[in-house]
Amino acid sequence: MSCSKLSTTEKIPISVRMKTPKEKLLIENQKDEWQIYSEDFYVKELPDFSYCVGISSQFVNAENQRSLLITLVLKPKRELNMTYIYKIILPSFNFVSEHKGSKLVISEHYVHTRLRKMDELFDPTKKWFAHRVVVESKSPEWKEMIQSGLKESEDGKIAIDDFDFKIVEIALKFCYGIEEKHLWSIDSAIEVLEFADKYDLNDLKVRFFY
Repeated sequence: MSCSKLSTTEKIPISVRMKTPKEKLLIENQKDEWQIYSEDFYVKELPDFSYCVGISSQFVNAENQRSLLITLVLKPKRELNMTYIYKIILPSFNFVSEHKGSKLVISEHYVHTRLRKMDELFDPTKKWFAHRVVVESKSPEWKEMIQSGLKESEDGKIAIDDFDFKIVEIALKFCYGIEEKHLWSIDSAIEVLEFADKYDLNDLKVRFFY
């Protein structure tokens, strides 16, 4: 995100992670309309600016159908001429979306991203859809499998049946820069290390010890 501050232009990266329990989402989704927002976050370089993120269900179109929305809320206390790049990553169903915009922000400004239906947020088949460039850059083993001309390269899928899905999920989230090391148990930590060793995820092996 960049914005004008007095006579200068500053580029200020901001990031926020919001975790909402599945049970809470399902309870809220029994209502026609609902919303859950994070706390406000503040930017050190811009004392007159804060932001938050949220998820909501609203009637937003002419067909009067509900839409599930992820929203970034920009909250300036004074006029700011902003250029923002807003990227959403939802690991639960491997959704990535990016928005860009330029705007003179005078009051609260809402940037919406429309998602799929609630029941599609939770994948019962336990599949992870990852970008090929990410997979290949993080694991030489996966890169070889994908480029080998074997089944994996033909259908674009890698079957992993010798590790629990949670372990695979932890490793793939790490590939996207999402770490939950504080949630690991001793047993799961050992399995994560075994997984990283088998599939040559060197960055994960290094991070494991720090």
